[in-house]
Amino acid sequence: MSEEETARTGPVPPRARDLAAATVAHLLVALVPMVLIGLIIWPLGLRPGGSFLTGLGLCIFVGGVPVAELYRTRPPGRRSAAVAGAVVLLAMTLLGGTAGFWISADDHDAGAALGGLAGIPLGAAAFAWRIRHAARAAAA
Repeated sequence: MSEEETARTGPVPPRARDLAAATVAHLLVALVPMVLIGLIIWPLGLRPGGSFLTGLGLCIFVGGVPVAELYRTRPPGRRSAAVAGAVVLLAMTLLGGTAGFWISADDHDAGAALGGLAGIPLGAAAFAWRIRHAARAAAA
């Protein structure tokens, strides 16, 4: 692509798998300390309490950094891309919660948390795909 075409269409948004990979890397940075803290306090007789929403909220906050950086560049179609990412995240959380409830009615929170963790990179991929789709449509 020439410099004139790049100036006309703007910067090329990242591919969906690249943004999902960056999101997974950020999630690992958030999850490793949480797991280590849980492993340290568990033998002491303490159990991490609270809802799964606390950990999931922290993971969304930390894992959403690449998505937020892309959103701040103000690409075309960013609002519909944000809705697409949120819908995918919500669908995965509900799917995980439903599967967890079917497996064990007592541990439905764990299923929802795992579904949400799986949904964060998938939501980021949906966000990036929609941004690229809108950029291609604007360039055409």
